[in-house]
Amino acid sequence: MKTNVCYQGDCLDVMKQIEDKSIDMILTDPPYGINYQSNMRTKSDKFDVLQNDNNEMRFISYPEMFRVLKDNSVAVIFCSFKNYADDYNELKKLFSIKNAIIWFKGGGWNR
Repeated sequence: MKTNVCYQGDCLDVMKQIEDKSIDMILTDPPYGINYQSNMRTKSDKFDVLQNDNNEMRFISYPEMFRVLKDNSVAVIFCSFKNYADDYNELKKLFSIKNAIIWFKGGGWNR
């Protein structure tokens, strides 16, 4: 694959084309596995539950992320605090977890 090019496609299909240990950093915000549907929009603007918003999708991608990352590189993976323990347990099977950052966004139910 060419470097410095954006590829559009299913992340798992695209990652399978990437060479082992060829990526310096992964920053990803995958679906959180919470069957998310916004209730903040007006009735006419509401949308269906996000597709692929399940744990299986994220957990399948973690080994591929590990495979493509160079040694001593970094992965930043956003997750829901509701599922943090599940993500942590899956990620620690592959990665040496150094830290967890909690981003307090405010708003929503927490106002």
